[in-house]
Amino acid sequence: MIIKLKKKGLAKKLRLHKLMKEIGQPMTTIEIYEMFNDRYPKLGYTMNELGNVLSKTPLFDKIGYQYDASRNVNSETFVLKRYNSRMYCLWDVVYFEELIKI
Repeated sequence: MIIKLKKKGLAKKLRLHKLMKEIGQPMTTIEIYEMFNDRYPKLGYTMNELGNVLSKTPLFDKIGYQYDASRNVNSETFVLKRYNSRMYCLWDVVYFEELIKI
């Protein structure tokens, strides 16, 4: 697969891609945010920037959603679970053969 990317902010996106590739499994947006900002505190993303990068860059692919079960331990019904939990996107990396800078 050949991926075309603009040069602006490319180094930061490629660092993020490399880190996620090393992990080797899908991650939620929160996990990616914490991992990248812990590794590179001076170059970190805000949550808004990270959401834009993950959704608009062809290096990353949204593969599903995950509910946070830790917030609804005592709830019994589906309605309570649905409204007391948060839903996070699951992201995975796209493997490419060649990268073209536009």
